[in-house]
Amino acid sequence: MNRKSTIWLLATIAGLTLVCIIAIGSMVVVFHVAQKVGIATIVPSSDEEQIRMVIEHESSTQPLNLSRDEYLGIEQVDVEGEWSVVEVSARYRATDKAVPTGGGVIIARRINGEWIAAFKGTERYVEWLKEVPDALIPAEIKPLLR
Repeated sequence: MNRKSTIWLLATIAGLTLVCIIAIGSMVVVFHVAQKVGIATIVPSSDEEQIRMVIEHESSTQPLNLSRDEYLGIEQVDVEGEWSVVEVSARYRATDKAVPTGGGVIIARRINGEWIAAFKGTERYVEWLKEVPDALIPAEIKPLLR
């Protein structure tokens, strides 16, 4: 290989390396700006992820009768069209084990493209329990969840 070829090869490699560094840097900047501004990520969240976020957010405003040593654990999320039934349990923070008497159901519903949660003991929960598809909560179980 002659001197011109070597210089050309090194210049090409240096140029490609610079382009890659700029591209990666740009992606990192866009990601951080999106996080700060609250822009949705490029890949949309699944229904289950959205429901989990809504419940985690709304559970901080609900009287859940949990002690300081407990938190609300989301065990299972079932979705049928615009409806979702979420099985939850109280869990010990220290061990992450379920509290024996701390389980229940939260109902979520997509309204105008946004998931809204209804917690037991609220008027919304009682109304929605009647409307939840039987595929999610069989009719014979609904009276037990009031």
